[in-house]
Amino acid sequence: MKVYFDANYSQYIARAFNFFELTGRENEVFSTVQVLYEDASDEEIVKYVAENKGVLFTKDSDFVKVQLIIELMKSYNIGLFYLKTPKKEIYWDTILILTKAYMKSRLIFQTKYIPYYYEIMSNGNIKERLL
Repeated sequence: MKVYFDANYSQYIARAFNFFELTGRENEVFSTVQVLYEDASDEEIVKYVAENKGVLFTKDSDFVKVQLIIELMKSYNIGLFYLKTPKKEIYWDTILILTKAYMKSRLIFQTKYIPYYYEIMSNGNIKERLL
């Protein structure tokens, strides 16, 4: 599976997860900044992820608020993992939450058919949401 972290996450997070995946090489992890460019639109990101049969991790609330984005996700068949961050985000807490969620999401990559949408909870658990 190809896994993408959008520009709302540091590209170094994607690189770290990709490094961890090197042993089994079941998944490849990229930053959208790495494969597109920093200011790529949400629509461009959705299209790119779909063309590469991937899933997207984001904390951009536009992905869950804007009906157009949801329709694009359905029509292009991508998976989405959304982390709702608190107003005062603590970087290392976010890394820990994201790491727990990523480890749990690996099973979803292998067993679920896209499109799907999961919310990453503040404890690192993931909860399926309806599209």
